[in-house]
Amino acid sequence: MQSLDNLLKKYPWLTEAKQAKQSIITNIEMAAKVQAGKPVPFISYPDANGKLHGLETYKGKYLLIDFWASWCGPCRTSIPKVKELYDQYKDKGFDVLSISIDDSKDAWRKAMKEESMPWEQLLSPDKDKTMKQFQFSGISTMYLIDPTGKIIRSFTGYGPDSEKEIKSILENKKMAPKEQKSIPAKSF
Repeated sequence: MQSLDNLLKKYPWLTEAKQAKQSIITNIEMAAKVQAGKPVPFISYPDANGKLHGLETYKGKYLLIDFWASWCGPCRTSIPKVKELYDQYKDKGFDVLSISIDDSKDAWRKAMKEESMPWEQLLSPDKDKTMKQFQFSGISTMYLIDPTGKIIRSFTGYGPDSEKEIKSILENKKMAPKEQKSIPAKSF
């Protein structure tokens, strides 16, 4: 930021530097909103029938939000393991919600049918906005939410380490850490 400030001081007409500075500021603000201990951002996305759903129905449960796409090999590979996790903990106050960032509804529907995931499936109407709001650039990205609607942790990909950590959180009924500083956000 200091370099950009110095550049703008010397060349105030440099629009690229102004845009870069604003982009950094925006990303820092957005990242602060999805830190552990913060309320999960408000969403309202359509399901396969076009009906809008938010996160309010998951209040009181642990929730794993899985951002994925039909064309994402690692996402598709992790689905059977997430199914096992779901089957093991669904009767113990745990649920999964998959949010696709597919551009093609047909590809999304085909993948849902092939994978036969037993939990709610939603489609982001604007993948760039969703990726910015939840601060990820690659998938699969997952957020584990506590029963009060606060972020416990995010995971990039799903593997043995993330599975072990999620199971530990669920078995020990761990909650999100306390917020460090308050940033207004909607919770469910």
